[in-house]
Amino acid sequence: EAIDNREEGIMVKDPMSTYKPDKRGEGWLKIKPEYVNGLMDELDLLIVGGYWGKGSRGGMMSHFLCAIAETPPPNEKPTVFHSLCRVGSGYTMKELYDLGLKLAKHWKPYHRKDPPSNILCGTEKPEMYIEPCNSVVVQVKAAEIVNSDMYKTDCTLRFPRIEKIREDKEWYECMTLDMLEDLRSKAEGKLASKHLHIDELDEPQEKKRRTVPKVKKIIGIAEQFKAPDLSNVSKVSSVFEDVEFCVMTGTGKYSKSELESRIAECGGTVVQNPGPETYCVIVGSENVRVKNIIASNKYDVVRAEWLLQ
Repeated sequence: EAIDNREEGIMVKDPMSTYKPDKRGEGWLKIKPEYVNGLMDELDLLIVGGYWGKGSRGGMMSHFLCAIAETPPPNEKPTVFHSLCRVGSGYTMKELYDLGLKLAKHWKPYHRKDPPSNILCGTEKPEMYIEPCNSVVVQVKAAEIVNSDMYKTDCTLRFPRIEKIREDKEWYECMTLDMLEDLRSKAEGKLASKHLHIDELDEPQEKKRRTVPKVKKIIGIAEQFKAPDLSNVSKVSSVFEDVEFCVMTGTGKYSKSELESRIAECGGTVVQNPGPETYCVIVGSENVRVKNIIASNKYDVVRAEWLLQ
């Protein structure tokens, strides 16, 4: 009944409990359709843009601009896509790394004065974009569709989150404008239009409590972000005098710290994150961070062999 009336959800309470302002639990439970598997309509959207992450997500795309396709003629693939929402939650760090590896080499800088003709955006523009044929379809869950002039569709999703990558779908099998209009008209924008009977619900499983030993937290900096101690390195040359380098990874033969010591021997300085003064980024083996730095096209990236010559 709550779903049919387009209501947000229901409250379930213990009849013997008392109402306490600003208190959760204690006999009062809020149940929304998005809390129950099988009640929400999922949307299959195409990633067309990306935004660089910060902090623990630095050096990779952490948020994505998703779009839907203009409905193509029968038996033809779509050629134009309209932005619908920006999403940055729902996935684990591992899933984000895996997605980053899959898309890293395809990102291109988005130029506001010369945007790609096949990706139409509203006022919300991405920092990077990806050609639709090189992208992936993701299944997105949200609470409802709301009006917005920030996206080309003139609407967006409320509380969107990525459920999974649709490995079973090609880029051209994403949602279309016609499908979006059907959803908007079917439930007045609400994405909870399905019904589920009690006997269809999964039996709740009792959670087993795990006893986790308390570990004293030590506040500090992770090893890969610590500046190297180069105080004992003897300077033998001035070839890199006043030149700043960032060493991302080592090689099979030389570790990252050994490469940094080689730079210090030649009078250079070393930073852990590249900045505007960084001459170049030196890499040995490739990882997700290296691939994202290359894809950003912000820095000159050279192989460690150049330093070892």
